[in-house]
Amino acid sequence: MCELEEKCSVSGKINCIFKYQVTAGVSNKRKEQLYKVVASNVLDEEFMQQFMKDKLRATEKFDGTCCLIDNYNGRPWLWARHDVKPNKPADKRYKAYQHKKNEFFLNATNKEEKYEDFVWDLTRDFKEKPDDWKSASGVSLDDLASVQIGHLVGWVPVDPSLRTHIWHLSSVDLNRGEALVLTDQKVEGDSLKLQLIKLADYVGKTFELIGTHVNANPYGIGCKQTPVHCLIQHGEFTMNQELIVNKDEMNRETLVKFFESDPRGRIEGIVWHGCNGNMYKLHRCHLDLPWPVKQLRTSLKSVSVDMVDYNDESCYKNKLFSLLKHVHGQTYDKLTDILIPSITTEQ
Repeated sequence: MCELEEKCSVSGKINCIFKYQVTAGVSNKRKEQLYKVVASNVLDEEFMQQFMKDKLRATEKFDGTCCLIDNYNGRPWLWARHDVKPNKPADKRYKAYQHKKNEFFLNATNKEEKYEDFVWDLTRDFKEKPDDWKSASGVSLDDLASVQIGHLVGWVPVDPSLRTHIWHLSSVDLNRGEALVLTDQKVEGDSLKLQLIKLADYVGKTFELIGTHVNANPYGIGCKQTPVHCLIQHGEFTMNQELIVNKDEMNRETLVKFFESDPRGRIEGIVWHGCNGNMYKLHRCHLDLPWPVKQLRTSLKSVSVDMVDYNDESCYKNKLFSLLKHVHGQTYDKLTDILIPSITTEQ
């Protein structure tokens, strides 16, 4: 039986719901590139089959950095996304291959024509993986046969001694085994809640870290003086699929209209969760639409703070958690209002 309420976890690259096409025009990411790789109007066959059979659940896609909760040295721990990338010679070869491939499809008369895959040498082409790195797919680096996305998706345990993990660490209290999460209060209307969870209860689950110092903070959370970071479990924010698009109108044009004209479309994208952990995504850049945009759907929701179980008397207390403890029970009109302006020093 398919259980669509299950929140699938990220285990690698998520496919777009559309097949890609190469079109003429200046790239939004690379101004010197005179072509774009965007979604066509041809849907992925597997996605469409499950979509028509009500085997997929639509959820909001968030613009943050991916994280995993898993055990590390016998304790539940937060893991950060860390992809093993090609070394400079291999990266140069791969970029040249991508350019040649995209130029081929830009000028091809038969868009269904196949193009040979890039051949990687897994023993020589990639940078050395960090200690404790593990593949997101569960497959070891040496066993991966094909890496067509150009990097190896994986995780490393957050390290309190590294500044690169400072904002990951602000969302957790590893000593207490707790994390700060943003949840969707579906039974209480269009509202959110900031609350604590036990890491041990979510081992094996993936989350998105969002906040003040993540990806230029498109959600407007916190401020420089009082940065706020939290986790969102993948699949937490369910969307009414019929409000996005009618089954008979699942096409590129209808989805562009949803993102451009519907207030509920003021999001980065959509991820569809299905049976057996399969996931499909669509975000604005696939449709050649701008991101970020103002008046985001999630940023305008009211949010309550629930820190009832947090004890900040420990000498190893989390500063953000302690600040939030002082506003426990408060409801803010919008997510962007969580700046905690009345508390500027740790008490």
